[in-house]
Amino acid sequence: YIKGSFDKGLLSQNLLTLKKDVQSGTATLHALLTKEEALKTINAILDDPILKNYKIVESKNDNISTAIFRDTADYGKNDNVLIIRGTAGDRLTWHDNFGNILKAETNLASKMNTYYAEISKKYNITQVSGHSRGGNEAQRFTIKYGNNVEQCISFNGQGFTDEFIKNNKVLMVL
Repeated sequence: YIKGSFDKGLLSQNLLTLKKDVQSGTATLHALLTKEEALKTINAILDDPILKNYKIVESKNDNISTAIFRDTADYGKNDNVLIIRGTAGDRLTWHDNFGNILKAETNLASKMNTYYAEISKKYNITQVSGHSRGGNEAQRFTIKYGNNVEQCISFNGQGFTDEFIKNNKVLMVL
């Protein structure tokens, strides 16, 4: 992924700024993402007739970063997409990841639940997606706060403890 945060406003404007940063070498690329792959991804979004019109209505950039997007041409449906980034690579988040194996709810998960409760009241979130820990959080949001979620896409998200499943089974379709 590319380190940084986006401002509220059109996704395309944020991506044009990010594209310049990637081209100049001032953007921080993490994992095995190359400059060429980053630019290819950015250009694919900018060239997409739907994605380029998405607007960032809220973002949160900390241990688990999130962004809420809305299609500016959604024809009055007011649908929002919640995207959740995976582990940032810091010690706190990785420690919390391992805690997820042992506990139904870690400290970080508890903080995220508070945030999810707030945004689920504020926005009509119909789609949720995330990768790795973000995928796990996408599932958590959908289970606990996703009354309006039509689609949850989790890429390589870790599972849940038996205790979490037991505590939330009435919310889950097993």
